[in-house]
Amino acid sequence: MEEVADFVDELIASLRAGSSLDNPAPPARTIATWRHTAEVYADPELARILSASTEGDFGAVPVPEL
Repeated sequence: MEEVADFVDELIASLRAGSSLDNPAPPARTIATWRHTAEVYADPELARILSASTEGDFGAVPVPEL
């Protein structure tokens, strides 16, 4: 349940930041990020893949097309 407390703390901080800027983006980003985290925890195979050690450098990341 430590993750729940971390989420609540981060959500409160982002709500305060968003409120001070009159901008809903910070809490929306926080919720989206934590949703992705929950998706990883819900899929044991994905969690295993993402938590496995990696070796070496996977090279340059291509510039995204806009």
